[in-house]
Formats: sequence, structure tokens, C-alpha cells
Amino acid sequence: MKNFKILTKVVSITAMGIMLLTSGIGATTLSSRTPSTTQTTTPKMNQATRQYTDMVSKASVFGSAQQAVALSFSKVCIPTSTLDYAIQAARAAAADASGLAFVDGSEKPYTGPFYFNFPAGTVAYVKDTGAVSRIKADLIRASIPGLVNLSLVSQVVNQQVKTLDKTGTYYDKLYLNVSYKAGIPGTQLNIVNFSQNSATGLVNAAALSTTFTNYANFLTSVKAFYTAAGCYTPVKPPTPPPATIKDAVIYANDRTIRIRTKFNIMQGVTARDNAGKGADLTNKVTVYGKVNTGVLGKTKLTYSVKGANGRTVSKTVTITVVR
Repeated sequence: MKNFKILTKVVSITAMGIMLLTSGIGATTLSSRTPSTTQTTTPKMNQATRQYTDMVSKASVFGSAQQAVALSFSKVCIPTSTLDYAIQAARAAAADASGLAFVDGSEKPYTGPFYFNFPAGTVAYVKDTGAVSRIKADLIRASIPGLVNLSLVSQVVNQQVKTLDKTGTYYDKLYLNVSYKAGIPGTQLNIVNFSQNSATGLVNAAALSTTFTNYANFLTSVKAFYTAAGCYTPVKPPTPPPATIKDAVIYANDRTIRIRTKFNIMQGVTARDNAGKGADLTNKVTVYGKVNTGVLGKTKLTYSVKGANGRTVSKTVTITVVR
């Protein structure tokens, strides 16, 4: 019976999850991506030193390529929509990875040992319950074209083991391939791999899920760096057109008074803005004309006021002096 074998140079299991260490594998170009990455401007490093340090720290998920990957992200601004899309996909991959099912040759759940030094002759497979195809789709969406590509490579068992359910799909090779920007070596992490040699290692579902979560956290720190570095200018909502303010209204009526009586020129006069529905403008009303209460006859007074719309309105009334 075939056994497990890890092909990468080193897979380091840390408190942060799986640390991927470079193995010199060439970059892989993914053929599709929605939405595409658009470079907008160059980050201003002097404005985001603290955030850059945090980004480098979160890049520990890339192992020995940590500094190089972080540096490549610091050279261009990636739109928030692209990062949000990738972060969401990485978290979906983490959730799907936790659902990977490992079974032994008797179709019983395989619970370990994992990582290194499990006994020679140990046999296990990944049984596909739908998680593998979902992870593959998640990783395409979680990739950042030109900077980081993620892919899940799988190989179906060539000859189904007699003891396995013939209706199921089983993988005897399944590994995560991570490729970085040109010039940075890539990494291959085997989740399960069978060969005729002695078993040397296996990565479990929980550790793989943690890797994807750490990658999502890295992209979140990248977004914070870009924000501090001036990559994003908040889009101001369009200014609504100013509401149409109607002309002010002066309320004043013709009056009749008796000769030689006191007369208040503003008595009964008011003014309001916006067709009578706006602010009180009475104290801003000006009057043109005078009334001599000692002389019989008629006198005209003109009241004027300027509204918020900048227009001045006037109203003329007649004051009649009688015996």
C-alpha cells in the first residue's frame, strides 16, 4: 500500500498556523479573475510606517518570502474592491478547508498522526465531499494577479482501493501551490501525497484552514497600509442641487387713521421668506415713504425685504388720514 510523502523542503507549524517556506517552484499564472486588479497610485511610505510594519508581520504566512512579498505589495495601490473580494474568498477557503474529510483504507475517519514521523505503512486519503472543488474556486478569487497566486492541485486515486466506497471521489495527491511576484520563489505545500517511499508528513485540515485565515488577515493589513499611505481618496457623495427657495412675502394692508392720532409705520406688517414658509424677515423690512397724520389725504408706503434667494420683494400700501 502507498504511503504519505511531503515534497516541500520544509513545512513549519507555528502558533500562526502553517508557515510556508520557499521551495523554488516557478510562478503559476491563473487564467481568470474577477474583478481585475487596477493600479491607481503609489503608496506614500512616509505616511504609513506603522501600518507597513504590521503588514510585514502578517506576511509571516509566506515564511522566508515574508519580507519580499510585503515589499512587492508596498509598491502599488490595489483597489479596495479587489482586496475585499480576495479577503472574502480567503475566508471562504478557510471555512471549506475545515471540512476536508480524511479517511483510511477502510473508509474510517483518519485522525492522525499528522505532520511528521507518522508510522510507515500509514494509509489515508482525502475524500471529496465537495470541499475540494469549492476551495479551488475560492483560491482563484483569493489571488491577487501579478502579486500572489494560490491554487489547489489534486490527483484522483488511479485505482480505487477495494475497501473504499466506489461512489466517492478520493485523492491520493492534494497540495496547495503558492506563487509570488516574478523574482520571488514560490512554495508548494502538500496536504496529502502518496508515493512508494516511507511516509514523512501530512498537513491536517485545521492547519490548512488557519493558513487561509492568516492570508486573509495579511490582506486586511495590506488594506490598512494602503489607506494610511494615501491610496484611497474617499468618494464624496454628489452634492444635491439646492432646493428652490421662493421669494419672500410681505404681509401689509391699506389702513385708514384719524387725523392727529399716533401712527406706527410697522404696525400689522410682517415678512417671511420662501413664499411665507421660511424664516421670519420682519426685522429686515425697510420702508420708503412718510405719513403726516396732521394732514388729511392719502399717502403711499412701500415695504421691501431681501430673501435667502437673493431677490428683493416690495409691497406698496395706502395710508388714508380722515377726520
